[in-house]
Amino acid sequence: MNRVYFHFLQLVLPFVLSCPMTAFSQENNPENPAGSGRTQELVLNPQTVLASVNGKEIVFREISEQYHKGLEDMNRQEIDPSPVMQKFLLLRLIHEKIEEILFLEESEKRAVLVSQDEFQKAFSHVREKFREEADYQSFLKKNEISDEKLKERILDRLKVKNLQDQLLKDVAPVSDQDVESFYEEHQNEIYPPEGYHLSQILLYFPEHPSEMARKEIRNKMDHIRKDILLKKADFERMARLYSQGYSAPSGGLIGWIGNSSSIDPVLYEEVKKIKPGEISSVVSTEQAAHLLKLNEYRPPSSRDNEMEVKETIRKDLVKARKMEVLRQFLEGCSKNADIKIFVTLPQSEK
Repeated sequence: MNRVYFHFLQLVLPFVLSCPMTAFSQENNPENPAGSGRTQELVLNPQTVLASVNGKEIVFREISEQYHKGLEDMNRQEIDPSPVMQKFLLLRLIHEKIEEILFLEESEKRAVLVSQDEFQKAFSHVREKFREEADYQSFLKKNEISDEKLKERILDRLKVKNLQDQLLKDVAPVSDQDVESFYEEHQNEIYPPEGYHLSQILLYFPEHPSEMARKEIRNKMDHIRKDILLKKADFERMARLYSQGYSAPSGGLIGWIGNSSSIDPVLYEEVKKIKPGEISSVVSTEQAAHLLKLNEYRPPSSRDNEMEVKETIRKDLVKARKMEVLRQFLEGCSKNADIKIFVTLPQSEK
């Protein structure tokens, strides 16, 4: 699971399950009517209140830019932005805003300071993006924010950063033994073994078959193979139509196999003869006739980069420890906070 989403699920779902929900609907978009074949986008008013933290409201305008960028990312990655996915994107952004508010409130309680130099450096970094004053003013107008309000937001984010730095300064360092233990325990994930990604069409022989019966089944599989090679039908369609294996509904997809212990040795030897995208000859085992397709080949992993891998592990372990400190901190803050999320399920989930 993606780490960002895992972090999101860990923290936001308890909020979602425990916080009161009020009406929040999916409206019809006239440019995208029902039945058009395209997923409808949730239509949200910029002033719609999505959540509140200790009385401070979170409105859609505050996260709208990130929301639309998230939808663009889904489309770019060919992920269907269904109402359910749109809701999860929305909840993730709400969660991030809740985190920001909780951190900011705590930074103010602790009187976290931001130096003038820190602020000037951060503000200058923003201003450098605009060559002309007119460009900067256009940016402010587009985002419906004043110069003073922008500076306030920059200051708030610096307070949050400095608070997090304080919370993380005593995180225990990762030892060589920690790295070595992780490295040894996760060899298969770090160095995936040689593998073959397969699909299969399977035709069973009858119980106690005669040689004639076996030949009839093999001949039928030969016809299927020829139709695929002549491009009269693709492998996946033929698997759905004729295969008697459990994988037929998924177009014959078996998935990754590593070695002869995970598949009949006769089939394994045949797989090693074909290249990605090719299909095998008809292969017979005791129970059935098989036609295999090699979707992808994964060569054995090289271990030449062991030092580089271990350094990456060290960085990831440090990051994980820091995330856990912040997670526990936010969990403590949320217990004492009045958090409400005003988002109901999309209509398609009801």
